[in-house]
Amino acid sequence: MDILKVSKIWDLPVFCAIAGIISFVLEVSLLSRFAIVETIAEDGTRTVTADPVKNLLISALIFAAVLAAAGIGVARKLDRKSVFFSGLIMAGYRLALTILGAVGVTGSLAATVATASLLTNWSNFVSLGLLQLGTPLPVISVVFCAVPFLFLIFARKDA
Repeated sequence: MDILKVSKIWDLPVFCAIAGIISFVLEVSLLSRFAIVETIAEDGTRTVTADPVKNLLISALIFAAVLAAAGIGVARKLDRKSVFFSGLIMAGYRLALTILGAVGVTGSLAATVATASLLTNWSNFVSLGLLQLGTPLPVISVVFCAVPFLFLIFARKDA
């Protein structure tokens, strides 16, 4: 770890956590403006849903923007080893959230897990896209945990 600067491996996870919070606010505002569909049945029942195509499109745009910004702005400055360790940090965080969600936590712990998952909101496109394709949930969970390793594409090749 002497070659690997420990402080640098936190740059990418912190950037992505901040991007997750910003993307949540952005996604909610864009979805409420462009993707909400309100229908009123003949009996007067009102149903409000989100258009899945627009939801997927908005999520894809946010995902691409964060991937490009973090990749070019942060990962490009790091070597592959640093980006790999950054990816491990983010993947471990995602795995912990996935396990807590799978065991069915309740009460205040469930609220804490839901709030903590906002930090990963920028990559919801991956889960939504795979869900639309009918991918089984365990596969979606594994792929979702592996998303941070996409930043290896942007990392410097030199050590």
